[in-house]
Amino acid sequence: MCVYTHAHTHTHTHTHTQGFWIRFTVHYNLCAGTVLGLGNEQQIKVLDDWQDQGLLGCFSLTEKLAGVNSGLVVNTQAHWDPNTETFNLHSPNLGAYKNWISQGLVADKTVAVADLFIKVQILQSRY
Repeated sequence: MCVYTHAHTHTHTHTHTQGFWIRFTVHYNLCAGTVLGLGNEQQIKVLDDWQDQGLLGCFSLTEKLAGVNSGLVVNTQAHWDPNTETFNLHSPNLGAYKNWISQGLVADKTVAVADLFIKVQILQSRY
């Protein structure tokens, strides 16, 4: 992914408008950069799949009522479903709705900042 990115940047810098560079930055720095910085091997491999499929990513941080506290105020919830092995995102109120950054309306994937909820079964001790 990086070799293509740098080669493309070097070759086409002068031919793209600002809109391209905003999408480029959000996709590679915010979305893919977060996965590269915080993800495990399997999650990083998914980035290669996105690249092969030509998918565009965005970064979902800002919430409608967070204001200048964006990132410090997170009301969006990510509920883990062990049956489907997926996260279900939930905004408990209108203020928790994400304000999509740049290409949110056209992106295929996102990295979402949310509070994580995992249902844990508590087993009683036999003792």
